[in-house]
Amino acid sequence: MATQVGRSLSEIDSKVRELNSSIKQSVKVTKDLDRTLKLDPKNIRVAAQNMQGLRNQIGLATQKVALLRQRQAEANRELQQDNMTLEGLA
Repeated sequence: MATQVGRSLSEIDSKVRELNSSIKQSVKVTKDLDRTLKLDPKNIRVAAQNMQGLRNQIGLATQKVALLRQRQAEANRELQQDNMTLEGLA
């Protein structure tokens, strides 16, 4: 059982790393759009892209929070069942 939980936590950690990478890329794109908007604040197309980028960041952050909560719940469940030690969470 502990091996299964460890594998599950590893999968969640992997997904969180992927989300972190996606969030960083989205932030970079949004910053580029912000610079473009400063040069031409009336550009509606760039403003719309910027808003879409911000929505994307919110969605990715929401997914990350859900995965981290899932990881925490699984780890707590295993700790309560004495199947995992605190060292196994690192």
